[in-house]
Amino acid sequence: MSRLGCFVLAFALAPAAALAQEPTEADATRVHTVRAGDTLGEIAHQYYGTASEWPRILDANRDRLTDPDQLRVGLELTLPGSTPPVRVAVTAVSSVQSAVSRPPTQDGSMLEARRTMLQAAPLEPMGTPVVPITNRTVFFEVPQLRPRAAIVVLEGAQRVPAFPLSVFHAAGWLVPARDRTDQVGEVLGWADARAVDPRETTAQLYEDLRVRSFSEVSVGVGEEFLVYDVTREIEGVGEVAAPTGRVVVLTVEGDRAVVEVVQQFARMNAGQRLARARTFPLAAGERPEALAQGIEVRIRAMQEIKELYLPGDFGFVDAGPDGGLALGDELVGLSDGEGNWTERGIARFQVVGLRDDGATVRVLTALVPSAIRPGLRLRVDRKMP
Repeated sequence: MSRLGCFVLAFALAPAAALAQEPTEADATRVHTVRAGDTLGEIAHQYYGTASEWPRILDANRDRLTDPDQLRVGLELTLPGSTPPVRVAVTAVSSVQSAVSRPPTQDGSMLEARRTMLQAAPLEPMGTPVVPITNRTVFFEVPQLRPRAAIVVLEGAQRVPAFPLSVFHAAGWLVPARDRTDQVGEVLGWADARAVDPRETTAQLYEDLRVRSFSEVSVGVGEEFLVYDVTREIEGVGEVAAPTGRVVVLTVEGDRAVVEVVQQFARMNAGQRLARARTFPLAAGERPEALAQGIEVRIRAMQEIKELYLPGDFGFVDAGPDGGLALGDELVGLSDGEGNWTERGIARFQVVGLRDDGATVRVLTALVPSAIRPGLRLRVDRKMP
């Protein structure tokens, strides 16, 4: 390796703290009074510009502080060689702790240090800082209230639903032939054509669109709608409705409204249909439980036409709430009669959408992807309470 290459490698491997500018002796020693939610990493970042300087604060306060994670509110900490900080008024204090705020274990095991940290202080989401809206310019930046380091936020299973809201909105459905009960309007185009490239034919996230609602449908500001496209018609079954995004109504004038795109699943174009966004009925903490013998259903169609179906793909089955299915139920794919069978089944699905005469399922695992196709028998083996 050349001398230049060695220099570049040494520079790249140098610790971030070594590259930071050391405070000079002329800097005054200051005192910081610990507030609720403070960590040594945050205090070091506030006064020295980097969280990696926290051991310096610990060494200067050994007489009153033995455990860096046990900061008592009201404790006065000596900050050697610190420069006066820029104070910003905030109304939210973070209780998030970063990996840099705990010293590594003696053997240097990062995994053990992380496990010890999580056991001592479970992580919680950080609050949003609120800064006074005075004397702002275009160069205004919200100050960093925590070290610029990787933050891990843990959510217990009891605090999340069986599947995310985004999956609920993205799940398509089957529309019986010549049935228009779901369609309440259509997308006309962009709200301001002058702001759109004339070559652009697909709406983007956070763009404003003009829509038209049918005369018998009332639309209010703040209401949410799904934009969907009919991708194909299946003989004897109906049309496949595939959501392309979610919009929120901004203004209403007669049967016209301006909406904002707040979520996007696929290409959203003028001419696509509007359907009311359904309420997400799952509560946090409700999980499916093992079931000895459940009902059996069959896949009627898949939302897309593909050679292989993988986790995340949607399909439609021939039973709905009247047949005993509920949102969150899990089903296992049974043998298709051609030898595609394992002890765990050939695939696992979850009910993510319900209609009067059917349900939408999403592929969770696919042990034999080639066996996932219309006609495959599924059995409910995990049931929502």
